[in-house]
Amino acid sequence: MVASIPIVTYDWLEESLIAGYLMPVHDYIVDRAVTTAAKDKMRRKLTKALNILQGIESFEKERHDINKQLLTDRYQVHRDTTGFAFNVILVRLNLLKNTNERYILKICETIDVPKYYACISIHHKPGCTPETPIIDRNILAPKLSDFETAFAAFENAFCLKTGIPWCCREEPRVSHEDAFAYVRPKPGEPVGLRLKDFGDMIGRF
Repeated sequence: MVASIPIVTYDWLEESLIAGYLMPVHDYIVDRAVTTAAKDKMRRKLTKALNILQGIESFEKERHDINKQLLTDRYQVHRDTTGFAFNVILVRLNLLKNTNERYILKICETIDVPKYYACISIHHKPGCTPETPIIDRNILAPKLSDFETAFAAFENAFCLKTGIPWCCREEPRVSHEDAFAYVRPKPGEPVGLRLKDFGDMIGRF
């Protein structure tokens, strides 16, 4: 019933979409004296948001699948010294059109030594329906690249799409209107090297 649905602010919706999971509602509940029309409007927004979040959850499975066009040749996703996997998802949401656009960036490395690297992107663009996205795959740094080349390609693509340098991804910043948002790791997962670690990062790999 409508009365059993908590009414929350738009901040809950936005922060849940960016986080990739439902935020606790207790900090976002609004005054109970909300009109029935406002409740119905919020319920429609929540339903739309839940549909998008379900898409994110199902898409998480693909996050761990390696791009076949590259990684059939004994490559795997690169992990840094913290255990963070360079298999990054960026999202751009349009609530009015109910679209959820994704841009995935991967740094990959050879399983065998000596280590060689590559960087790829997978762009899921809105299609005619949510079930038929347009998928655009690109190799940003070719196989047999060194780490510096692959990481530079990764950094350039991340900054181009988000407007934020990779090393500052956790800092509060204002980006351009059409920017993608970085989907942070879930609580408890490695978050990668932070800004203070980047001074001597190159050479650790």
